[in-house]
Amino acid sequence: MRTRISVVEKLKLVFLFAVTLSLVLGAAAQAQDPENLLSNGNFEEGFDPDHLALEWELFDNGDADFSTHIDDWPLVVPEGEFSQMLEIKNADLPDRYMGIYQTADVEAGGVYTFSMQGLVRTNTGNVEETSYGYRLQVGFDLEGGQDWEAVEEWTELMWDEQLRLQDEFRFDEYTTTVTAESDQLTVFIRAWKKWADAGEGDYNIDDVQLVAAGMEEMPLEPLLPISGETLAALWGSARWWATIALLLLLLGGAFWGLRRRRAA
Repeated sequence: MRTRISVVEKLKLVFLFAVTLSLVLGAAAQAQDPENLLSNGNFEEGFDPDHLALEWELFDNGDADFSTHIDDWPLVVPEGEFSQMLEIKNADLPDRYMGIYQTADVEAGGVYTFSMQGLVRTNTGNVEETSYGYRLQVGFDLEGGQDWEAVEEWTELMWDEQLRLQDEFRFDEYTTTVTAESDQLTVFIRAWKKWADAGEGDYNIDDVQLVAAGMEEMPLEPLLPISGETLAALWGSARWWATIALLLLLLGGAFWGLRRRRAA
């Protein structure tokens, strides 16, 4: 003789299933979208009256025309609706620099992944004609300092020039890992115009991220000591999946009990 499932029992099953599904989707979203420690790194959260993205600071070394622009031309925006454009032209001296920077709160000893997208545009779009005259560089102050001239090492991005105006563009990418030496870390991104001439360089920057590196991205040596941030991440992940496992167990038990009752 089959036992009819009551409305209350059905609602319990629906509730357990909904909670389990919500936690699974939440855990998956958390795993796919690690927290970006840089505010407004995608440049979607607004700009100031001078067209500099909010939360970012600006620097240059003078003797050229420098300007910032809100770029909403879809062809030069890798992610979202806006990218930050830096422009340098009419240089009176060689080696003119203009850049943006931001200081993030981190954990001393923590390993972080930095990434960004963008492109460099010039009137010729040819590095041989400009003798590699327009480049982008990235630097870090691992102790959170904000003096761009104190950065000890700059990485030149191998992003070759493209024509300023054309029907489509190549979006270049850069990724690296850094280890913080204090509870703050500063990211510097600078445009470089090498030669003293009237040439113009437009540098589009977008999707700038600084996230805690996953275990698979951490260097093999040294594995210890594990930072407090890493332990917190592991513990948080363990709690997520333990909760999901428990709910799945309860859900399975409820179905099993109902099957037994119906078969009785």
